Amino acid sequence: MKFTLFGRLLCILCGVATASTVLALALQHRSAVWLPAVYGVGTGLPVVVFAFLVSAGVAWAGAAFRRLQAVERWARYVTAAIVIAVGVYYTWTFTIQGGSSI
Repeated sequence: MKFTLFGRLLCILCGVATASTVLALALQHRSAVWLPAVYGVGTGLPVVVFAFLVSAGVAWAGAAFRRLQAVERWARYVTAAIVIAVGVYYTWTFTIQGGSSI
């Protein structure tokens, strides 16, 4: 609980410091609209791009997972057939024919 409270306090302090810096620059350059707007777009655009990349990555991962499920189904059948074939071979070789032990 202490770390959560500290994190929230730190986030609020960073927000206040950033807003006061942008406000001071806007007043210094007499730009009440453009400087804060450019700052807002400049800081918000990377977040939007990152969110888009994450959502596209999740959609791509979902499609890849569905394709992988189809491959996995056939891989289970092939693996089962190989294990059964090896088991039958060893049973035939070492039990029925009386071969030497491994």
